[in-house]
Amino acid sequence: MDANTRRQDARRRAKEARSGMDEERKAREKRLEDAAVTVLVSLAEVVEAEGRAGEALRAMVEDEGLSLREAVAWCNDEVTVREATRLKRLASDQEDGEEPGAEPDGGDAGGDPGQHDAEADQADSPRERASAPMQVSA
Repeated sequence: MDANTRRQDARRRAKEARSGMDEERKAREKRLEDAAVTVLVSLAEVVEAEGRAGEALRAMVEDEGLSLREAVAWCNDEVTVREATRLKRLASDQEDGEEPGAEPDGGDAGGDPGQHDAEADQADSPRERASAPMQVSA
């Protein structure tokens, strides 16, 4: 094989290798894009579901006259009082036109420091505390 043939053969192999790498890169980018879409759609569904749950809790408390703890009991204690408070607040915020997760008045998520939500502060059962996700403040 002469030098020109070897060079042409090397160029062809390099081009094939690049082509294979390009296909792998494109396939990876497609997988990543699909995964990102799944994440974003799932998060939007969670926000919608939490809004519906919060609205149902709000109706149980405000329309039916239950305490939040009683509403939680009606839910077979599958939600903690703290989580029910968060969901109810979320539904109220959405009703007021606030973005989900927006903090009132640009302050901390605890709201007015002088305002105290006694029901949310009631101690959850040990089972609820053990299974509840850890809250980390920034």
